[in-house]
Amino acid sequence: KEKKEPKELEDWLEEASHRDEDAMTLMKYAKIDDAKTKELTLKLEKLTEDKTKKKKLLEGEVTNTLTTQIELDKTAEAFKKAHDDRLEVLEQWETIITQMQRRDEEMERCANELQ
Repeated sequence: KEKKEPKELEDWLEEASHRDEDAMTLMKYAKIDDAKTKELTLKLEKLTEDKTKKKKLLEGEVTNTLTTQIELDKTAEAFKKAHDDRLEVLEQWETIITQMQRRDEEMERCANELQ
């Protein structure tokens, strides 16, 4: 019985040593995991911040683009109106010129009749 007790004690000490080694290994990996988690968390925060900045920049560009598009549409509308107005004035001139030519012809005819 006495021989078993030292053997059992030795086995128990060896098992305890393995447990200590396992615990140290787990602590080592937990520390590595914590560092990696912290690194990834910081990276995620930076990426989120970058995304927010880029989203604001994009929203600003979209607003500028829409504003420019509205201004361009208004300019195109004003140009079309000016063009239509010009065509209308040209038509009026042509009508007036035609009327003046008719009057000149009528006046000439009347003058010929009077002679």
